Amino acid sequence: MHRGMIYSFIGVVILLSIVSCSPYYGVTKGYKLPLIEFPEPLDKERFVAYLDTAAVDDWEGVWLLVGPEQHCFMAIERINDMNHSVYYSHRIRMWSAVSYYQDMFFEQGEVLGYLGQGLYEDTKNMTMKAGILTRYDLYKSVVRLDKTRKHILIEAAYKNKGEVGMRRIYPIRSVEEDEYKVRYL
Repeated sequence: MHRGMIYSFIGVVILLSIVSCSPYYGVTKGYKLPLIEFPEPLDKERFVAYLDTAAVDDWEGVWLLVGPEQHCFMAIERINDMNHSVYYSHRIRMWSAVSYYQDMFFEQGEVLGYLGQGLYEDTKNMTMKAGILTRYDLYKSVVRLDKTRKHILIEAAYKNKGEVGMRRIYPIRSVEEDEYKVRYL
């Protein structure tokens, strides 16, 4: 190989590595989520029974999205599919049917977004469908659990719009439970 070809190859590799590590990589207009999947319908009684009897982590449960224009209940469930759980650890689904902005309607059980692996146990990368936190764009942000494990703080929304996040509705964790541990009943 010529020296010029080697330098151009190295330049392409460096450029691709910079683009793939950029926080802006993959920010798109529209409604597409990173995964295309068709999970089984959301059965509320079965999901609550799962939360009561299984080993659930701090992210799983029923959460209330709270913000200036957003108030809806969401179910966050762990992804058990090995193809998806390499990066995406949890799926966010609509708990009850609701409409936003009078022209968007989300059905019960519809996949709204995903939580991806973070560096720390209390940090995840969230991707949300357009219409929930923004009207037109796919929404990406870092999210964190607070110290009490009762709130999810959405960092980008907090900086732009004030207090936006999620509050745990179910299961209510006991004060005696250790933080950072999976709950076993």
